[in-house]
Amino acid sequence: MINLVSIYFIRFALSRSHLVDTIMSSKQSGRGGKRKSKAYYGAKRPKLNALRPGLHGVLVTLASPRHEAAMTKSVYGLLNHLVDDMGLVPPIEAGRDVAKETGDTPGATGAATAAAACVEDELEAELAALKEGKGDKEQKSWLFEKCQTGCKGLVFINCTKQLDMNMLVNRIFSDIVEQKDATAIAHAQRLLPVKTTCRANTQAIVDACISSLDGSPLAKSAKGTTYIIMFKQRFNGSISKEDLVGTLAQRLQDEVPQHTPDLSNAEVVLLVEVVKNVACLSILTKFQTFHKYNVAVHLEAFADKEAETTAGDSRVGAAMAGTADTIGNDDNDSVEH
Repeated sequence: MINLVSIYFIRFALSRSHLVDTIMSSKQSGRGGKRKSKAYYGAKRPKLNALRPGLHGVLVTLASPRHEAAMTKSVYGLLNHLVDDMGLVPPIEAGRDVAKETGDTPGATGAATAAAACVEDELEAELAALKEGKGDKEQKSWLFEKCQTGCKGLVFINCTKQLDMNMLVNRIFSDIVEQKDATAIAHAQRLLPVKTTCRANTQAIVDACISSLDGSPLAKSAKGTTYIIMFKQRFNGSISKEDLVGTLAQRLQDEVPQHTPDLSNAEVVLLVEVVKNVACLSILTKFQTFHKYNVAVHLEAFADKEAETTAGDSRVGAAMAGTADTIGNDDNDSVEH
């Protein structure tokens, strides 16, 4: 009897231990799968669309970080509208002038048919690619895309085409003044056009600046002008401002001696803004005119200037009216005599 009871308890203990091991193994492995290694949980995954060297676009400062989605949507819409309005990126490269032709022109019908066939072929190719299940990253080629900077309230809008970002941003600020309204870029405090980005170290910044001079007011072929070097960095204290500015100024003097530095009234601003481990480089001619590309400050300054002009015109009008009254009184006096 004792042996049977002992055997019973031994079998019960073994079955219970096996059940506990099974439960613990299931919890550790996650739904019965293999247990993940520590490297899986500790590995840092690369961020998608992060600010990196080799980009060009617009560096946007937000008035409030919580409005990033609304700001991005408004800036996307405005930039795409300007690109279409200025005709910088035609929607159809081939047969673009066909729409200008009429039925009176010989061969117009054939050209229009060819253009329509070209469009149909492109649509069929896109549909076939979608049916094959190819990734969106291979098929979609967005004109503008948002890149994360890792800093709250700071977003980089990358341009995937070789467009003149200075021209686009300057047009935005001109329209703001003309329309006296900045709601088209709601929640954006500052829009800075960026010519290129590079690694955040002195040598890389100097080399990138020299390589970016072509096609700018500081190019070798450009007429001599004055410039100033400005430097700002966020979340990066490894770069010495004095060393960078001194080295860059010396390289500019060697490469483009016709351009001279001017610390008080420069015509061109060479701006270097470091964001963590990436430097954004800009060559600007409207930096002071557009109040450092600050939307609110620029609009407010224009409103103040307009108010002063209106007040001045009112004073001139009142003075002229007073002069007219005085002349009229003198005429009346002379008539009475």
